Amino acid sequence: MVEATVVGDREASGVLEVVDNADFNHSFAYNHGGYGGVDLGESLAHNIEFGYGNDPWSKPRPFIKNTREEIGSKGLHVQTMKSALKTRGIDVV
Repeated sequence: MVEATVVGDREASGVLEVVDNADFNHSFAYNHGGYGGVDLGESLAHNIEFGYGNDPWSKPRPFIKNTREEIGSKGLHVQTMKSALKTRGIDVV
């Protein structure tokens, strides 16, 4: 599950905070030999991002890091903001 909340004053400088706090499929783990090296103190996304064991499927898969880098290098966040503002009738330079 992903939760999104606005932090701060919406009118002035509100910041959108997005938190991925998806839980594990506990029944699957129970029926398939447990959790292995999964850190139950961390989110599912954290365990996938940083890895949790030596099996091929449990090696680190830095999808969050890669996504941040791609958004930054391509300026996708700026393009998206400009597009959204234009849609609302705001002139953007």
